[in-house]
Amino acid sequence: MIAALFLAIAGSAPATPQTASSGLWKVNDGHALEWEGRPYRPVGVRVPGTVEAIQGTHEAGITDIMIELPADGRGWSEALDAVRNTGQRYWIAVDSLAPMPESVTIEPDSYRIENARTGTVISTPMPGVTRVLIVLAGADGRRTHSEVVPTTGGRLEYKVTHPLGGTHVLLAYPVTRTSGQPDFYEGLDAHRDQMLLNVKQSQFGPGLRGWVNPLGRIPSTSAPKNSVPLSPLFRTEFAAYLRNKYGAVSTLVRSWGIGAANFRDINEAARLVPLWSNGKGLDAAWDPETNTVFNVNVRATTLWNDLREAQTIAGVRRTTRLTDALRKETGVPVMQEWDGWDGLAARPEAGLDGVGASLNAAREFEIINEMAGPLGTAFRRTAPTWMGVTDLRLSGELTVDDALDRVAQAGSKAVFVRSQDPEVGRRVAATEPLSTPLTAPKTLFFPLDARDPAQPMVLPGNVLWLPAPVAGDRLRMGGTYEGYTVQEQDGIATVLWSLAADTTVRIVHDQADALKFYTPEGTPIEVKKVRRGVEMVLPSLPIIVRGSNDPIIPADAFENAALKVNTLLTAVPTLADPDGREQVEVTAALSGWERNPGRASQAMWTILDRMLTRSAPYLWRSADSANAAQLAGLVTRTGSSSKQVLRMAPRFGGMAEAQFKVTTRIPGNHEVWVAASVPSGAVHRLAAQYGEIVLGPAETGISGYGQGFAWYKLGSINLIEGDHQVKVQFSANPGEEVLLDTLVLAPMNFRPDGPRPPSEWMDGAMKAPATR
Repeated sequence: MIAALFLAIAGSAPATPQTASSGLWKVNDGHALEWEGRPYRPVGVRVPGTVEAIQGTHEAGITDIMIELPADGRGWSEALDAVRNTGQRYWIAVDSLAPMPESVTIEPDSYRIENARTGTVISTPMPGVTRVLIVLAGADGRRTHSEVVPTTGGRLEYKVTHPLGGTHVLLAYPVTRTSGQPDFYEGLDAHRDQMLLNVKQSQFGPGLRGWVNPLGRIPSTSAPKNSVPLSPLFRTEFAAYLRNKYGAVSTLVRSWGIGAANFRDINEAARLVPLWSNGKGLDAAWDPETNTVFNVNVRATTLWNDLREAQTIAGVRRTTRLTDALRKETGVPVMQEWDGWDGLAARPEAGLDGVGASLNAAREFEIINEMAGPLGTAFRRTAPTWMGVTDLRLSGELTVDDALDRVAQAGSKAVFVRSQDPEVGRRVAATEPLSTPLTAPKTLFFPLDARDPAQPMVLPGNVLWLPAPVAGDRLRMGGTYEGYTVQEQDGIATVLWSLAADTTVRIVHDQADALKFYTPEGTPIEVKKVRRGVEMVLPSLPIIVRGSNDPIIPADAFENAALKVNTLLTAVPTLADPDGREQVEVTAALSGWERNPGRASQAMWTILDRMLTRSAPYLWRSADSANAAQLAGLVTRTGSSSKQVLRMAPRFGGMAEAQFKVTTRIPGNHEVWVAASVPSGAVHRLAAQYGEIVLGPAETGISGYGQGFAWYKLGSINLIEGDHQVKVQFSANPGEEVLLDTLVLAPMNFRPDGPRPPSEWMDGAMKAPATR
C-alpha cells in the first residue's frame, strides 16, 4: 500500500538502499564495510569536531575517529583541515538538533484540567509553545466553548471567563516546535540545502569514511506521534495522498466520519486536526485556519491512520533524497542511529546504508540489550546492511577493554567510544580492528512480545538471539518450560526451552513425522518416536521446531494447566467460574486436545489466567480495569498483560493517578506491586496511595517483559476485610511518561511472572484465596 502511494505522490519508486559505491566501498554479506576491497572494521573514538579534540586523538595514536559537527557548517573548515593534516580516517556525525515542525500536540489525556469552572486559572510554563487551543467540554462530552490563546514569554496564562453550567473538563492542544518529531517538510528542505552547500564548499580529503545521522539528532523517534504538522507543504502532500486514496471529498468525509461538513475540496479537509487520542479528548476535528470544529465519529474514522501513513511516506521519501545526495556528493555511505522499531533506521526504503547503535552501558550484559534493536534491524534485511556502535558511553565500573570485547562478540562491525580521556584513547589505540566473519551472522529472532522469557544474547555457535518486529506469540506453559512461535520465511516455527536442567518431554502431534527439530545453529536433533508424537530431551537453551503452523507444546504443560483449572473449579467454584462459562471453555479445550494439542494447551492456559485473576490469593488488576483515571489514558501496547496500558503523563503539573477497587476477604498485610514501563531515573516518582498512606519509592524493577515493562514493589499495607480504593500515582518531569500495566496486592511473598498471573503458588498446598 505505502509503496503504491510513493509511486502516486512522488512519481517514481522509492530509492532502494545502496550496498556499494562506485568502487570505493561496499557493505559485504557479513554486514561489514569493505574499503577498496579490504575489510574495514574500525575501533575508534567519538569526539567534538574541534581542532583540539582531533589533535588529541592523533597524539594518542588513534587512527579512526568520529567527529561531531553541526548542520549549519560552523567549524567544518577547521575540523576538516585538522583531520586532513593528521591523516586519520574519520566519520562525520551531524550533532545539531534535527529541524522540528510547527505542530499541534494531541494529548488530551495529559493536557487537561478536570472539574473546570468559570474563574478557573491556568498559569504554567510551556516552553516552545506559541499558542494553545483551549476547549471546554461538558460531562456529556459536547464542546461548550473553544478559543486559541497565545502564550507570553513561554507561559500560558488563561482564565475561564465563559459561563459554565455543571462539571466541565478543560482540554489544551499546544502548538509547538518541540514535539520531538523531525520536520520532513520545509525544515528538511532547508536542512538539506544547507548540508549540501556545506559539502560543496568543503574539502574532505581521502580520509572520510561515512556520515551518521544526516538529519541531525532526533530526540526520541522519527516515527509519527500524536501530533499534526501545520506545515503548508505537509498539507499539500497530505491532500495529494488523500486525493489518490479517496478521489472525491464526499468519499473522504464519509471515511472520516465527519457530519454536516461542507468542504469545497480535499485541500480544505487536509487542514483538519483530530482532537482525540489515547481514549480521551473531544470527538471532533479542528481547522486551525478557520478555527472551526467539526464533529467526528471516532469509532469509525480513518483520520488518524491517514495522517500517520502520510507522515511516514513523507519522512521516508525526503530522507532518501538527502541520503542519496550526500552519498553522490561525497562517495561514502550514510548511516542512521537506531531510533526505534518504527523509526527511519528501521525502514529499508529510507535509502540508508547502515544502522548505528548508541549505547550507555554500566555493566557488560547491558551492552547486548541496548544493541538488540539495531542488530535485529540490520541483520533481518535481505540486502547487506552495515551495523556498528557509533556512540559507546562508558559508565559505572565497565572498562573499555570489556566493553569492546562485548561489542565485538555481539556482532558489531565498528565501535566508536565517546571519550576524551587519554587513558581510554590509549586503550582504543592498542585495540586491533574488530574480528568479525565475512558471512552473515547466524540469527534466531523472537517477537517483541516474547521478550522475557527470550533475551538478547549470544547462543552457542555464535548465534545471535535477537528481538524483531516479526509475527508470533509467547507461549504459556507454566513454570517448567518457556517458548514462543515466530513467523519464518517458510512458515511458523516454535522455539522451546526448559527452565530446569535437560528435561525429557513428550510432544503430542498427529503428524509427528513432519516435525523437525534443530539447534539454533541448524544442527538436526534426534528424537524418539512414540504413540501420537515424539519423546526428546528438551535443553535449557532454545531449540527450533519446524513442520507445523500450530504451537508445539510439551504434553505435561497442558496437563499442568488442566490440573490447576480443575483445582480452582473444585476448591473455589464461585470465584473461579461465577457464571459457568469457564466450564464450557474447559470442555472445549479438553476435546480440542485430540484435534490440535498445541492450540488446546494455550486455550487451557488462557482459561487458567482468567480464573487466577478472580481467585488467586493475590489481587490482580490490569490497567484497563481502573475505575477512575486522572491525567492518564489507555493506549495499546503489545506484550502487556491485557494489550492496553494506562499512559500517565501529566503536562500541567499535578499527579497522574489511576484508582482501583479491591475487596479483601481475609485481613492482613499485603505487598503492593505494579508492573509498568518507567523512564530511567523516574522510578522514585512512582507511588501508590491507600487512604493517607503513600507507598514508595519503588524498589529496583524485576521480571522485565515486553517493550520495557518490569515489576516494582512499592511497599506493604495492612488491610481489613471489605472494599478498598488503592491509587497508583506518577509525578512527571516535562516529557516523561509511565505506562502502567498491572497493579497487584498480595497477602504473601509475591513472585512476578512477566505479564502473566503467577500460578506457581498452586504447586504447594491449596489455600483459600485472600483477595478477589
